[in-house]
Amino acid sequence: MPNITKQQALNRWDKLPMVLREAIFSERNADILWGVCETQHLSEDKIYRIATLAGDTIMGFIHPEDLAKEIKETTNIHSDIADLIVKEIDRKIF
Repeated sequence: MPNITKQQALNRWDKLPMVLREAIFSERNADILWGVCETQHLSEDKIYRIATLAGDTIMGFIHPEDLAKEIKETTNIHSDIADLIVKEIDRKIF
């Protein structure tokens, strides 16, 4: 998980297009992410970590191609599950 300072996040937020700001706080996207993770029987803690990583990706701190690796390393889930989650996030959110 990248070590992002509050100042870095604020600077990036100020430059982020409105459509991406809305995507980060979208209830629809949150429901999609939560559903995808629940289908894989992940704990709430892991789902929150994955949501944070997805937000970091939307903000440009994580390259989309690196998201599965970050999820695997951050949550210690099997790479196949991380790949499946990213595939669904990519298809339904990104």
